Amino acid sequence: MFSIGINTAYRISDLLSLMLSDVLELYRQKVRVKSRLKMTEQKTEKNNSVILTKKLQKDIWDFVVKEHAQAIDQQDLDHYLFMSRKKNAGERPLRSNILFQKPVKKPD
Repeated sequence: MFSIGINTAYRISDLLSLMLSDVLELYRQKVRVKSRLKMTEQKTEKNNSVILTKKLQKDIWDFVVKEHAQAIDQQDLDHYLFMSRKKNAGERPLRSNILFQKPVKKPD
């Protein structure tokens, strides 16, 4: 998420709303990372388009393969890119307040 945020300058609320279909596409029966990210910013409602560098495309692909392998295999791009990890959360995006919480230290 950090890599995408730094390279696109999108707000955290925009990043958390990204779907796999926003960053991936089907091309010749295979899934690949798009060369451009297009979205409407939530706060300003501006349409924005950012070129994804080869490095960023690789970072996105590595993340997606790790976190969404089954969706990639099934070519199902209708999932949030950054999913909540709570067991009972279902299909919903990660919440921004979770990103800024201090880690809880476990007693030794």
